[in-house]
Amino acid sequence: MLPLLRILLYPKSKMKFKNNYANLTGWFLENPKRTGYLVFLCLFLVCLFIFNLNYRINKEEQKREMVSTLSNVRKNIEQTLKNSHTTALTLALTINDNGIPENFDSIANQLIRNNQDIDVVQLVPDGIIKYVYPLEGNEAIIGYDVLNNNQLHQETQRAVVLNTMYFAGPINLKQGGVGIVGRYPVYQKNKFWGFSAVVLKMKTFLEASGINAPDNPLYYFQFSKINPETHKEDFFLSGNKEFADKEFEEASFPEGNWKLYLIEKDNYHVLKGLIPYSLLSFSSCILISLLITIILKRPSELESLTKRQAHNLVRSEVKYKTIF
Repeated sequence: MLPLLRILLYPKSKMKFKNNYANLTGWFLENPKRTGYLVFLCLFLVCLFIFNLNYRINKEEQKREMVSTLSNVRKNIEQTLKNSHTTALTLALTINDNGIPENFDSIANQLIRNNQDIDVVQLVPDGIIKYVYPLEGNEAIIGYDVLNNNQLHQETQRAVVLNTMYFAGPINLKQGGVGIVGRYPVYQKNKFWGFSAVVLKMKTFLEASGINAPDNPLYYFQFSKINPETHKEDFFLSGNKEFADKEFEEASFPEGNWKLYLIEKDNYHVLKGLIPYSLLSFSSCILISLLITIILKRPSELESLTKRQAHNLVRSEVKYKTIF
């Protein structure tokens, strides 16, 4: 504001400003190539700023999408675990004061019908599987001692120590296949009676959680657990298990000491999506700068032509005077 008032109040300053403006304009007109380079540089910087802004916005959008997707799957898994806990607790209530289950088959049938995420229910007095529903296809586990199994001992004891439901696995089931076994410790008269257990086959578990949804071209899931014997992280799903260099989100489940990962397949897919914009922007910068250079060249060329013609005219006049 002050420079403008100074120009209005002082005519000399106004004249100086006009001269400077004329000199600057003249420089641009006299140097069309340099003007074209400057225009290209300015446009390129603007396009670079917009590109960086779009990249950040797309990355934030991708992160929100990953968090939302993982959150939905996590809620599904937590709901399955809650249903399993409720089922095991209800099954434990069938045990009478003498330690004998009452109406086990009918109650177990109703529980499985109401909770389709659960494939098998068990009652395990003294750590030995005696009551199983459905029995068909699961005959092999009758009489199986889970407390004296070295592979299951640590995870079985964990449920007793924590005095809450704990999920072992994924493990190879004795009746075949891979699954997760949730065991709820049951006490009678302050004495350990055994376990009320549920079995979720891995296929059922993955379908209920939504992990087995149609393949996403951008992300994939990985499900892991720290092996209680080797203390190394075991992965149970197909897909790359080395993803430390990739973008990922994770969720933990203390009920089974699991981790669920949602991993980006390609770290550069956001950049790849901006390639068409980059090419278009770069081409536009070149075309605009060339167009400005060509436009500014016309006055310069006309001025050069005028000077040459004036010079030729002067030479002709000198020759004429000399001859005359």
